[in-house]
Amino acid sequence: MISRTIYAFSMTTVFCGLLASGGCHRPTHQESKIKATNQWNDVRARVKQQLAQQQFDQGLFKEAIANATAALALSPKLGKSYVLIAFANLELGQSASANAAIMHALRLGIVNGDIHYVRGVLFEQRGEVDRAVMEFARAQELDGDRIEYLLAHAECLATLDRCDEAIAMLVEDLDRFDESHEIAKLVARIAELNGDRAQAIEYYSMALVRGSPDPSVSRSLGLNLASEDRCNEAIAVLSPLVDGDVPPVAGEGTIRRKLAGCLLKADMAGRAVDVIADYAVSHPRDAAATALRATALWRGGHPESALAVLSENVFSGDAATDLLCLRGEILTDLGRESEASDAFLKALDGDPDHTWAIAAMDRLAPDRASQ
Repeated sequence: MISRTIYAFSMTTVFCGLLASGGCHRPTHQESKIKATNQWNDVRARVKQQLAQQQFDQGLFKEAIANATAALALSPKLGKSYVLIAFANLELGQSASANAAIMHALRLGIVNGDIHYVRGVLFEQRGEVDRAVMEFARAQELDGDRIEYLLAHAECLATLDRCDEAIAMLVEDLDRFDESHEIAKLVARIAELNGDRAQAIEYYSMALVRGSPDPSVSRSLGLNLASEDRCNEAIAVLSPLVDGDVPPVAGEGTIRRKLAGCLLKADMAGRAVDVIADYAVSHPRDAAATALRATALWRGGHPESALAVLSENVFSGDAATDLLCLRGEILTDLGRESEASDAFLKALDGDPDHTWAIAAMDRLAPDRASQ
């Protein structure tokens, strides 16, 4: 009971002292009015900021800048508005204006992850990747839950040939984000850049398993599998990308060439024709597609059709020479050695050191000697 009395007395003493010193006072009418005005301005500023965000999301960048600027006129320390202005200016190609918005925010003491993220983007655009890395790292320190900071940081590290460091950082955070498929995809792309095809395949596969909606993931996985001669897997991944009922995929020619090559290795010449024929017809300057079409027809039991395709050889240089050699092989298979020799000799006219043509003529030499 005594202690409570002492506490009550001491607090009463402090309170009275504050009153005597003027430390506590009832706000004047003017002060209340200023406070109410500031609160109302803050509400109006946030409404304008929200409108600016909506306009930015709709691609209305000039309108977004106007409303974000109006928001700052009402409440100068709304950090998100500076970021909106900066990003909208970047979309409009106005890097200097974007930088001015960020520097203004920093002068006002506004520090958050987005501010440093935008600075990183600006440095990256200017080719100052070392400084960009520092800004993205600072953004991560301030907010470690933003996946875009992590991805930007890793991409810049890879640009600086610090691929192992970038991959280690991404793998460490792989399971922290709902969008882990984006992290797995970036690991795969950096591994590919680093020449590690096995790791690229591992993480492209992981990105697919974790729900990546990006068709480029399937494309890249399939192409890497094909390059590693893992043809059955490549066929399974790439075939859905060229089905008739799916939209065209970027890099269609590369996909069809790789897939047709894998189908030929798997002794599925008929399917290889289906995959490559229409594409080769519509792209008559694609020598590799023409060669694959002819090879698929030949191996599928249609050598005369294959020769007809090769008779339309409109290529020059190595492409023309290779197609002449393919023609020679088909003619040899048909027992038409004289015509085959003509094809190989014509190839040697174009390139006297062409190993395929030289080897073929060595095989045919006894036949030529007896003629």
